[in-house]
Amino acid sequence: MKPREFFNSLMDYPQPTRTEVLEAIENLTRNYDPDYTAALLADLEDMLNEWKYNRVVARLEAEYNENILEPYNTALHCAEYALANGCNEPIEWPEEPAPFIAPPPFPGCYDDSLIYVAPLYRYAVEVLERRATDNYKTLTSDTPILSPKFETEQAQAIFDKLTANDYCRVEGSCYKWKKSTALLAYCIDEMSRILKLRRSNDRIPWSEFKIVFGLDKSAVNTCRNEVSKYTKMFKDKPEGWRELDSLLR
Repeated sequence: MKPREFFNSLMDYPQPTRTEVLEAIENLTRNYDPDYTAALLADLEDMLNEWKYNRVVARLEAEYNENILEPYNTALHCAEYALANGCNEPIEWPEEPAPFIAPPPFPGCYDDSLIYVAPLYRYAVEVLERRATDNYKTLTSDTPILSPKFETEQAQAIFDKLTANDYCRVEGSCYKWKKSTALLAYCIDEMSRILKLRRSNDRIPWSEFKIVFGLDKSAVNTCRNEVSKYTKMFKDKPEGWRELDSLLR
């Protein structure tokens, strides 16, 4: 989802849900990277001002249509009707009005008291501002800034054991896997069960682990295939799975 699509969804109250807003924010800000978070906040403010301005222009155009264009069209219709019926009286033709031209932004046109702003937009901004502040406080931390689902004691204990046993390392805002892709796929498969992150359809939430381990689309697809090998094709689990499994439990 791009920032513009995210903004439009926020203004489409009451959808999306707050949970969906949080998931979208995580993806858009690369797991709350401070630079991307600040950039998204600035973009949203610009889009909101543009949205407010367009609302003002739409109101002014509606007033123009009601007060100027509609009376002109009515008078023009009456004149044309009189002409068609051969009226003997002089026909008064209305003067064509100047076309509506949207004014440039002017003081007061962004007044929140005059324009309703969806609550989900305000909620998203609050989350972004809070996360941006938290990020700047923890830039020197050795622990990546993860979504709340991975900030539990159980999840942190798993990551601590994985890094201590050289399965992965901290790199920026994520954990970089150091073993085989097959073992990473097994790790994600098991962690999603242990941390109870599976959705109602029992599918692995790949989009969430994609952020945690800094994976691109190709890597995610490879991991999917590796999981399918031992879950659907009845092949052996990857070499070293027993040692990894003991760290996850």
